Amino acid sequence: MAECYGCVVGFKCLPYPIGNQHEPFGTCRNCHSHACGHHAQRDGNVPEFRCFKCDPQLLGASAVVGVATRVPAGSSAQRVARTVLSGYHADLLANPSWAFQHIDDFLTRCRGYGNSLPGPYRRVDYSASWNDNDLRDFLRPLTGSSQDLLVLAGAIVNIYILPFLPGWASPSFVAPYLLDIAHHLVP
Repeated sequence: MAECYGCVVGFKCLPYPIGNQHEPFGTCRNCHSHACGHHAQRDGNVPEFRCFKCDPQLLGASAVVGVATRVPAGSSAQRVARTVLSGYHADLLANPSWAFQHIDDFLTRCRGYGNSLPGPYRRVDYSASWNDNDLRDFLRPLTGSSQDLLVLAGAIVNIYILPFLPGWASPSFVAPYLLDIAHHLVP
């Protein structure tokens, strides 16, 4: 019998779940993990079921999809854009209707988080050195909603994923670019 990936790993549950914990009723559209309604939700706008481990990847991709096509070929910016976009299914990237436009769009489409996000986090700190300074330099000029979506992505990593990683999993369990963002969030 299939089990919920989030339950097996021990991730924190969404504050507003549906269904019964430990009873998967869907498969994540992005990573194909089985998930219960305590660790995944159906997107209210795009017909897909997505686990919350993939939500930060979708938020990151949403933040950069508009600028990713305008970066010079072969540049470090193109490498970074591809890295951020690579966490989400390529066949979905061709149609930008999946992308979140702003925080309220995310919270409306993903009601399981309720009002728990962005938690204490308000912005990304670009002043310090990052593990990937090219990533920092690529994200820094993004404005408005794109910055807000990056804060949400990092907040999900910090609130729902990193504190609950089992002993066998290292932080590398999370995409390195998301760790960089999560580690540089400030109130």
